[in-house]
Amino acid sequence: MRRPMRGRLKLGRLLGGALLSYLRSLHLFLAILLIPAVAGAVIFVGVSAQILGFATDGASLDPTTFEITLNRDQWVLITAGGFAIAVVAALAMAASIHLACEGAGIRRAFSKITAKSMQIFWLQCVIYGLAVRFSPVAIPLLWFSVAFGVGVAVREDLGPSEAMDRAWALSEGSRLKILAVEVLLVAPLLLFSFGIAYVFLIPGPTFNLNSIAPQTRQLLSAPITLLFLIPVQFTFVTLARAYEMLRQAEQETVLHAGGASDVRA
Repeated sequence: MRRPMRGRLKLGRLLGGALLSYLRSLHLFLAILLIPAVAGAVIFVGVSAQILGFATDGASLDPTTFEITLNRDQWVLITAGGFAIAVVAALAMAASIHLACEGAGIRRAFSKITAKSMQIFWLQCVIYGLAVRFSPVAIPLLWFSVAFGVGVAVREDLGPSEAMDRAWALSEGSRLKILAVEVLLVAPLLLFSFGIAYVFLIPGPTFNLNSIAPQTRQLLSAPITLLFLIPVQFTFVTLARAYEMLRQAEQETVLHAGGASDVRA
């Protein structure tokens, strides 16, 4: 008799299956990402234009004095722009999870999103915002602790607390493997982020935005955002597949236990 899969999440099967399903529907996943990529580029260019003259004749960005020189209205503008990007990106990731689990079209993937399940994204927005302000080191710790719970919340229409409880119970026996997948898939994202920071901030104490034509800056903002979001999307797709595998294993375990009890009866 075949043993139930509970606690036996296979990394090779998980990653291989996630990659295959992602590539099979790549055009749909990228179409979903175009929404936050374009929205993020528009918001980024607009906010930069107001603060740094990013879209006009160029301006200088000094990371050592940036925070000091910004006034309250400019910080409000940055916060509103960042939150708007986060909201659009969260909707795109939720739709990606539904698309990965059901293989349906883009319209159905977005129509499956509910306000209750999205609360876990909004909660993260607030937590990440506080982490950026007080302790940026906490961001990856928060990511690793809730990433699997996001898929659970989206697929089972649960609030943040219920989703985390369900994720903790469902991942029993596979938590280290899920963490390993998260670290493996988030690594390219972190390297890409550090690379962007190096290009824009490290060459000197002041990076002169005049070195890049305004039109080029605007054109590059959307593809850079898209490249940033692809590994995030694939991570959620992989974790959604892990959720499906563990949920199926859970159902098989229940059926196996039920069948054994019937035999004893």
